[in-house]
Amino acid sequence: MPSVLRVGDREIDVQDNVSGREFAQQRNGRRNREHPRLRLVFPVAVIARGDAAIATAFLSLWVVTAARHHGIPAADSIARMGTVLTVFTVSSVAATLGTGFLIDRLDRARAVTLAALATGLAQLSSLLVNDVMSSGMLVFTAVLGLAESSLIIAGQTLLGEQASSRHRGATVGIFGVCGSLGVLVITGTAGQIFDRWTYAGPFVAVGVVNLAVFGWAWLARDRMRLGPTQTTVMPGIA
Repeated sequence: MPSVLRVGDREIDVQDNVSGREFAQQRNGRRNREHPRLRLVFPVAVIARGDAAIATAFLSLWVVTAARHHGIPAADSIARMGTVLTVFTVSSVAATLGTGFLIDRLDRARAVTLAALATGLAQLSSLLVNDVMSSGMLVFTAVLGLAESSLIIAGQTLLGEQASSRHRGATVGIFGVCGSLGVLVITGTAGQIFDRWTYAGPFVAVGVVNLAVFGWAWLARDRMRLGPTQTTVMPGIA
């Protein structure tokens, strides 16, 4: 291994100035900051956590409010709400069983991109639901649960693949912060949309955001293919 190694614009004398482990840590930290695949993880954290919060908060609110608006008894609307949430939960669990199998056979960045597309389309399909008591509401809920769980799992697998061992804790922490900000901003905005536009408005809004993330990832797809698919330590440097 050469005694002088270049990291960006800096030259590091590995033999005299830093140990092999210190060099690996500096190199992995630089990859964390610059790798385009890792940059995809953080907006995915925002939309994935925000999507989950929207589904939890506004599915039940949509059912109860729409049922009351149409004169449906409270007992029937609450029973329907339970059915809707059960379908959402079951479909989410089912997605966790199948998504991992598929992601292991796809490029991780591509899997995240496709999951964002699927989730965006699932959210926008809320516009097709005219009656919360119809079977169409259950179909929408099932598709939404499948898509959202797929996006969450795909984002976490990409995070685990791209975060270097030295900075994995900090990277996961930032991932969590982005997710919390997504919940705060998206739910606050969605509440205003629900009151001022339509009951399906929150789902439409986050669907547009999901498609925006998909569009950005698709435009950057060539850069996503550059470099290794996993951040590893240089052979011979422990």
